[in-house]
Amino acid sequence: MTIQVDIADEQELRPIDDALAARLAEAVRTVAADYGFRKGEISLAILDDAAIRVVNRDFLKHDWATDAITFPFEASHVNLEGEILVSRETADRVAASLAWSGDDELLLYVIHGTLHLVGLDDQDDQSRANMKLAERKYLIQFNVPQAETHQ
Repeated sequence: MTIQVDIADEQELRPIDDALAARLAEAVRTVAADYGFRKGEISLAILDDAAIRVVNRDFLKHDWATDAITFPFEASHVNLEGEILVSRETADRVAASLAWSGDDELLLYVIHGTLHLVGLDDQDDQSRANMKLAERKYLIQFNVPQAETHQ
């Protein structure tokens, strides 16, 4: 399996250390492999709220900061290419209200984004429920203590 994950930490609030970068990359690879992808290249950008808001406004016409945005480029039967953008600032803010770490919340956003790249969506009640189940599965797999209660 050769899924290259290129991580760009483009925010200065709380830099991503090597251990977290490795964990995020492994999450992308794990989700992709579980959905049958064996090769590809995924770009992962860690942003602050101001930067992700610009992308959300310019590309999706939503003028607000968000947790994660994905841009799938290719999802053939074995090859996956795309981009995931996540907000470190949103992760830290939301995590504080949930009593878990910002790193775990950021991991959730990366898992969520990767699930979108592999074809899951959350546009209706059933697909949202399926997305939440998949997120919980991967959070548990990556030893997130509060994963069992993830809503």
